[in-house]
Parts: sequence; C-alpha cells; structure tokens
Amino acid sequence: MKTVLQILQAVASLALVASCTLLQADDEVRLDGHDLQIHVDWRWIGGDNGGYYPLRIEVVNKGAARDVEFAFACRDAGFPGAKRSLKLDAGATTRFTLLVPLARERSSGQFLASIAGEPLEGLAYSITLPDADSGDVRPAILVVSRSAPNLGPLETALPQFHQVWTPSNAPGSFPAASWAATVAMSWNARPSNHRIIAPEGLPENWLAYSTVDFAILARDDLSALQPAQRRALLDWTAAGGTLIVTATGQLPADDPALSKLLGLPAATGWSLADRRRRSQGAPALWPLDPSPFAVRRSGLGQIAVLPGDPFDAGEGAAVSEDWQWLLRSLPMYDLSWTQRYGGSLRTVDTRFLEFLIPDQRSVPVGAMLVLVTLFTLAIGPLNYWLAWRRHRLSLLLLTVPGFSLATTLLLLLFSLVAFGFTAQARVRSLTMLDQASQTASTIARISLYDPFAPGAGPAFSADSAVIPLHGPGSVPRLDPIDWTERQQLGPGWLPSRTRTQFLTVSPHAERRRLEIRPSGSGDLSLSNGFEIGLKAVLASDDRGEVFVGRAVPAGGGVELKPADAVARRAFLTEWQADPLELPDDLDSDLVKATSSIRRGFWGPRRHYRPQAMTASSPGLLEDLWADCGRLIEADGPLPPRTFLAILEANPGVSTGVSHVVERGSIHVLRGSY
Repeated sequence: MKTVLQILQAVASLALVASCTLLQADDEVRLDGHDLQIHVDWRWIGGDNGGYYPLRIEVVNKGAARDVEFAFACRDAGFPGAKRSLKLDAGATTRFTLLVPLARERSSGQFLASIAGEPLEGLAYSITLPDADSGDVRPAILVVSRSAPNLGPLETALPQFHQVWTPSNAPGSFPAASWAATVAMSWNARPSNHRIIAPEGLPENWLAYSTVDFAILARDDLSALQPAQRRALLDWTAAGGTLIVTATGQLPADDPALSKLLGLPAATGWSLADRRRRSQGAPALWPLDPSPFAVRRSGLGQIAVLPGDPFDAGEGAAVSEDWQWLLRSLPMYDLSWTQRYGGSLRTVDTRFLEFLIPDQRSVPVGAMLVLVTLFTLAIGPLNYWLAWRRHRLSLLLLTVPGFSLATTLLLLLFSLVAFGFTAQARVRSLTMLDQASQTASTIARISLYDPFAPGAGPAFSADSAVIPLHGPGSVPRLDPIDWTERQQLGPGWLPSRTRTQFLTVSPHAERRRLEIRPSGSGDLSLSNGFEIGLKAVLASDDRGEVFVGRAVPAGGGVELKPADAVARRAFLTEWQADPLELPDDLDSDLVKATSSIRRGFWGPRRHYRPQAMTASSPGLLEDLWADCGRLIEADGPLPPRTFLAILEANPGVSTGVSHVVERGSIHVLRGSY
C-alpha cells in the first residue's frame, strides 16, 4: 500500500510540473498553469532614484471567465508593492501594465497571480527591480527601435557638461538656463545607462516612463505607435521628460504634419540651433543647413527634433560635441531624475521642514506625558490614600474604573480640541496651460495632516504621479498600491496625526481658458473661463508690454491696465506670501517626535544646520517657481502673449483625501494665448 501511495504522489508531481511550466529569459518570464498563460516583461531602464517601474503583462485565459488578481509583493514588510484585479473572459487575451512604486531602498519581490486571495501554485516568480543608487545616476535613456543604434557618442557627451543656473538670466525665456560654466558631472562610474525597446513593447500609461530621463525614437517609429502608446509618450514629455525625435526629414516650421504628430497645435515656439553654443573643437558632423535641430518646451518637459539621423554620423569627439551642442540648447537643465524632483524619493527629502502646514504642530508629547503622569498619581497613590483615610478601601473597585473612564474621556476631548475633525493641507501648485491644444500639466507639492486618516488610505487618479517625500525620522510603512479602479495608496501612505508630504505631477486635458484680447482703449481685456476667481494676473501683449489686473471673479471679466513698478511689487508681494522656509518656532515638540534623528539635525532653530539639509537641486517645481519670480520682479517685458495668474482657490489639484481644509496654499497658472 505504501508503494502505491508513493507512485501516486510521483504521478501527481509530474502532472503538476507538466501543467505549470516556466520559460525564462533575461528580464522576462512565461508562466503556464491553471489554464492561464502569463508573459511578464520587465525590460526597462531607470528607477535608481524612484518612479513607477512597469511590469508589462500579457494573459491568455484558456479556461472559464474568472476574476484574477495580479500582484508584485516586496520581500520586506513596509516596502510598497502593487496589485490589480481583472476579470478575464473565457478564451480572451488581456494586456496591461502593473506599475510598481520605487519608494524604498530595495524593490525586489515576487510576481504572483491569485484567485479569491489564494495564490495559484506555479504562477509566481521572483523579480529583482532597481535598488536605490548611492550616488548621482547618469540620465536613463530609452531608445525606441528595432535595431541597435550607436549610442557611444551620446553616452560620452552626457558626463562632460553641467548646466549652471544663474539668477541673472534675461527674463525673456521660460525658463532660462545659463551655460556660464562647463564642468564634469560627478555621476557614478556606470559607463552607460540606456535600454533599447521595440515600438510594440511600449506601455500605454505615461507613469511607466516616470523612471526615464530621455526617450529617443525616429519619426517613422513615432508615427507607427498605437494612439495610446503615442499619447503616453507625449504625456510623459509634458510631465517633465525630454523627447528626442530623429530622422524627421524637415524642421517643424516646414512640416505641419510633424507638429500634429507631436500633439502640438502649430509649428511655433521652436528654437533653432545656435552655433555659438557649440564648443570650438572638431568641426560639426551634423548637417548645418538649415539647422541640425530645433527645440521647444512642451508642458513641463521639452522636445528636440533632428531632421537627420544622428546615429549615422559615425563616432569620435566631433559627434560627441554635436550631442553636447544639442544638450546645451535644451530649454531646461533638469535632465536627470534627481534634478527634476530635487533628490531621490528613496531617501530623506531635504526640504521637508520648509513646507509644513502653518500653525499646525505635531503630537504634543510633553502635554500627553503630563496627563499620563497625573493619571498614574491619581489612580494609584492618591486614590489609595484617600480610600485608606476614609477606611473605605472597597471603594477602589469603583474609583479605579471611574478614574480610567474620566481620563479616557479627557484625552479624547483633548485630542479633538487639539487636532480637530478634518484633514488639513498646504498645496503649492503650478499649472502650465497650453490653451491652443487644450492641455495642461500640473506639478504640486502637498503637505497633509489628517487626525482621522481614511481607512482605505489616500487615492489619486491612475494618471497622476505621486511621489512620497520622506522627512527626518522614521519612514512610514507603505502599503501596496491597488490599481484596480484608481491609484489607491493604502493607509500606510497617510498615517493619522502624522506629517505627510507628496509631490504630484499630472498632465491632463484642460478646456478652461483665459480669453485675453486687445481692447479699444489700448489695454487688454480678460475673460476668466475658470470657475475660480483670480487674485491677480499679469499678461503681456504682442510686444511683451505688461498689464495687470486684480480680483477677477469666476466667469467674469476685467480690463487689464499697464503695470508700473508699484503694481509689479504688489503682485510680487502676493506671490511671496507663503514662501518655503523653516518655521520660526522649530521647537522641542519636533525633537521629541523624532528621537531617531540627532538634535543638531532636527532641533530648535539655533541648532539647525542648513548645510545638512541642502539638496543638490531645487527640483523642477522650484526652478519654475523661481523663474516666474524673476519675470515678475524684473523691470522689463514678458514673453509676448503670455500670462501668469494667482488663483483664489484650488483649481482641481487632488490631495488624495476628501473634505480637506487648505492653509497657506498658493495655486499659480502659467500659459500663453
């Protein structure tokens, strides 16, 4: 009988192996079992400092219709993963991308499929995603091609320059990067950082590109993409990426179809190559007539167009200098992840303390300790002494629970009075509005404090990048993101009574607009198409002359008057009303709430060491904010047909929670008409 059982077990094992097979290659795996064929592809680039890493998944359901959950679970507790539930129709093939947030030092984990919470045996596989890099990382380059272009000259060019931002830039550009110096970047010793992906392998959600710094592809490959793939690539560009399109044949000014392909309303706003920006070394190998490239802003990002194919120019110093010429000509210098976001989301954010909610303090540890001490003395020695004096020790059976109940109610009342019932937020948002294409890109920093955080955690749109900013002290546990209906972060992302900050980026359609046109008196007439009033607005006419208006009601209009020095200073005062700065009373309650940090780092203001909290880059939001401030402060024209408005309320920037009260917020609209 024992022999028969052993034979049956062996047959069952062989049957399981036959039904659950695994075919593996570099950065991809095929799993087969339970009437499911699953192909997981995680070939991608970047992620050393954060972003969403894409797992591109294809599922063939050879069985009956069913609901299946696909997940990536990190090995370490508190490290965020991702999951998504899908209804698989019988015989159907489903393709989707599971986005894994890279918000901790390590991101290794396991892909698995489950039904009703039960993992399916044989449909799991260990995956290693990029871990946090200890130093600055070379920009991550995604090349969309079916062949292997020669990226040697570009890889050589990248470490040989470093843009230096100077506040003396002329306020005629947006933004204005200065090339006052050229020094070597201190990137790590990684010789290259690129990945070649075939066009059909591109994901259809722009968040999948959030780990990428450069995307390079030929015009034919761009036009051959599926509409959703192309839209995702252009949304990523509008969210701060750098897109380089090669082999276009013509410059955008000579090819309206190219502007349409790039999602741009017209062939305007392009800057041609300036030969003065090329170093005086070897002669240029890229064709100079009429121009080797053209560059322009696109939302928060930038696009470069090359009529020729730069990968056919050969190798050597001359080609590298041509690439450096292009890089120097880009409107923005925020080329790498750390430059765009001011650091790595996998480390402590160095400006966390500068963006606290006004007059909002942390848990009053001292007051709580006093209450606990008084409770201990009252329920113990004092209670016993009074009962002993009255020779009624039996009353302890009543006084002890009575004291406990009274203390509990007192602490509850104290908590409600100290923290209130509603969540508080501080938001600093900048929206780049392209009225011609009816699109906008919003970047915002959000500070949250919720006394009763939602049980499910904060929730954001599936098209918004949410970057957690970690302050000094213990880092909260981050739950897996549920992508089934939206971007549900989970309760660990917003603990109750805990300072929490996010940076969000969202490219989106925007039909609201500011109608600005000349009036009969020589001024400008403004009609506010937003359902939100404008505190103040600066606008320029065709010549760049500046006009100002104030208190524009929602849906209303106003005549903009010429802006003199007094009007500009008043606008600047409103702009600087809630700056990023350390609180004047950075007091001991912060110290007690973060005992794991040295007092010299997180203590009273006199112990605060600014050099210990200085980031390598202010980040894209603060770069744009500073540039807008220079435009306001400068006594000169603005770029023609542009505007800058301060809104009276939140224009729709999500904080992740409902019923939130904003304090110290400022919302800015920037665009052209």
